[in-house]
Amino acid sequence: MPRPRKTKTKNAKPTSKAAHRASATKAEEPDSRKRRTKGSGYLFKRGAVWFVEWTIGGKRFCRSTKETTHRAAEKRAEEFVAPFKLKENAAADAGKAARADAAGLDAAAAALRTASEAKREAFHQLTALPLADVWRAFDDSLFHKEWAENTHRLNAARVTAFLDWMRAQHPEVRAARDVSSAHAVEFMQTIRKAHTGKTFNDYRAILLQTWDGLRKMEAAAVTENPWRDIERAERNSHTRRELTVEELVAVLGTAKGEMRMLFAIGIYTGLRLGDAVRLDWGAVDLVRGFINVTPAKTARHGTKVRIPLSPVLRDLLLKVQPRFRRGRILPALAAEYEEEGLAGM
Repeated sequence: MPRPRKTKTKNAKPTSKAAHRASATKAEEPDSRKRRTKGSGYLFKRGAVWFVEWTIGGKRFCRSTKETTHRAAEKRAEEFVAPFKLKENAAADAGKAARADAAGLDAAAAALRTASEAKREAFHQLTALPLADVWRAFDDSLFHKEWAENTHRLNAARVTAFLDWMRAQHPEVRAARDVSSAHAVEFMQTIRKAHTGKTFNDYRAILLQTWDGLRKMEAAAVTENPWRDIERAERNSHTRRELTVEELVAVLGTAKGEMRMLFAIGIYTGLRLGDAVRLDWGAVDLVRGFINVTPAKTARHGTKVRIPLSPVLRDLLLKVQPRFRRGRILPALAAEYEEEGLAGM
């Protein structure tokens, strides 16, 4: 019987090197879930990126490897899972130690407890939160109330001031869990020398709250709060009286430039310093004679206040040329307040 002839496909093209490489890559990196060794979870793709999912002690974890190749994703997955395996093995050794105790095997129990503690410590060292990431981790967590914009900025500045101080004074400390009560005392002593009792208490409060939040994050590996034993400072109290109208006029008359405008805004609106110094022209209605502003204290509730413009303040504002009536009314003082004054207030 004659052998059938091979027919040539009309549009067939010779296989290119690129096609071979694409085929090899596809074989190496399947799009479906790929199980790894037992206890190591499995890799799967979302779009072009590989993710790893694993279960330890009945708790499921899932992370992006941020890798697009299977080989690189395998390496990253091992880095993620290894510390948690240590923790699981530490728990298993602790259980074995308890059973050995019950059986009267004292030497075996002691050895297992030592092994368990070593593995647990290794887990903490591998997963400990870097000191540089403390504020980001706490700020992104659910372990603090929602702050007004200005309060948030102040808290961020105070925690960052401590982190910068640690980097300068104790560069050997790399993780949040390694900050000790001695470090806390040393830092707060520098604050007490340079600031008032109120500022001291404000620093203490946010740092105490931050480390309380870190203790609730398992991944941070923080077990102690070094700020817990620092006592509040006594606030310096001063008896003050209200200035008379004549005194206010005298102060306003001697001030110059933006400082004069700041005094006028404070005197005739009652706004706090932060709200007065950052007042925007968009909040001022010179035609109707009102200032519509959302004070920082009520910003989280979106509460606005409407303040009548006094004739004196209105006259001062009208003296500013229309082409300059945009943005901050006091741009130089606002910049100084935000860039230099926040950490110490």
